[in-house]
Amino acid sequence: MFAPPGDPRVIYPPTDQPLLGADYVINVKPPANLRIGDAGYGERALDYLRSLRASAERRLALTTALMDRHPWVLLSVVFYEPDRVQHFFWDYLVGRPPAGVSEALAREITGLARDVYRTLDRATGALVAAAGPEAITLIVSDHGFGPGPERVLHVNQWLVQAGLLARHRSWRLRRWLVKQLPRKYKQRWKTVENVLVDFARSVAWCEVMETRSAGVWLNVRGRQPRGWIEPGADYERWRSELLSRLGELAANGEPVFARVARREDVYHGPATALAPDILLEAAPRYGFTFGLRSELKSERFTAPFDGAGYRGAHDPAGIFLAVGPGIAARGRIGEAPIEAIAPTTLCLLGLGVPAGMDAPPLLDILTPQARAATTVEIVEDLAPSRGACDVDEDQSLVEEQLRALGYLE
Repeated sequence: MFAPPGDPRVIYPPTDQPLLGADYVINVKPPANLRIGDAGYGERALDYLRSLRASAERRLALTTALMDRHPWVLLSVVFYEPDRVQHFFWDYLVGRPPAGVSEALAREITGLARDVYRTLDRATGALVAAAGPEAITLIVSDHGFGPGPERVLHVNQWLVQAGLLARHRSWRLRRWLVKQLPRKYKQRWKTVENVLVDFARSVAWCEVMETRSAGVWLNVRGRQPRGWIEPGADYERWRSELLSRLGELAANGEPVFARVARREDVYHGPATALAPDILLEAAPRYGFTFGLRSELKSERFTAPFDGAGYRGAHDPAGIFLAVGPGIAARGRIGEAPIEAIAPTTLCLLGLGVPAGMDAPPLLDILTPQARAATTVEIVEDLAPSRGACDVDEDQSLVEEQLRALGYLE
């Protein structure tokens, strides 16, 4: 998604480069700050929707060309257009155009947004037809969607007010100095600890992971550059206190968190220690906003949601559809974890399932005959391999796209 436009490394083998053509774009750049009322809002919104529709059409054409050119047993293709449409145009999709938009413009935006879905519907049909009658088709979303939160929670501001997070007394000067550095040094020094947070005087800070989830880190000795909380009893004492205080936070008499949990109550396995010490899940009306700096500029714990143009937000409940030989026509089934998709795919391919996978395969989607013929073979995990990756030259491009998507300030 963040590959540089025109970079020949985006396709392999290199002999397939001509299939891309001169105008193929992996990721249509999202419009920055697509706010209703801003100059050119309507034109920018419509242009973006047209670009998304064209992107889906080109991805279909390239995928079918690759299917024709190469033999394959597993084909995976990602259409990210629904994510973008739902982020920016959720209100239109659900029939409640936002205030401040004329009826004519709302009708035009709604029509184009829905046309993106018609394009994707046609693309799905074309891919199923190209795969042939013997192929099994899975349609999976990596998350669901819903309306954006009404208000956002500035957890770092609360930590400041509670005396648990200390800003550098000269953080504005530090930020200015870092901006003056040459690019090769800027990434090294443009960090939370060097610019914003004085860890020597801080207990904890919060990092947003998603619109509705965030993590709190304790300032642990040996883990943070200026950590001072001792691992063990001291760590657990501070964490228990934070768990209790965060769990009691409320606004207008209602809890602001649906869940406040230790990381080991959410995750398991050898990478658990890499997760934040405390996990936060916002209550339905609330969410989080990316950017510690903007949080620290605010003087309020809660504030109206301003998603820089976002109208919709991710929701944990996504979709999973399956059709093809051996798949039972069961209609809607119960919930299943997204971690089940990979082992299910391996079983359908007749391959072993690594023992370390976090969910079993979804064999209930099979007909009785197919289920009887499917053997689940558990195989040993392989140690992860690390490939070479040099992102320095493309760092600014990646940051620009993340900023447009709202993940960076």
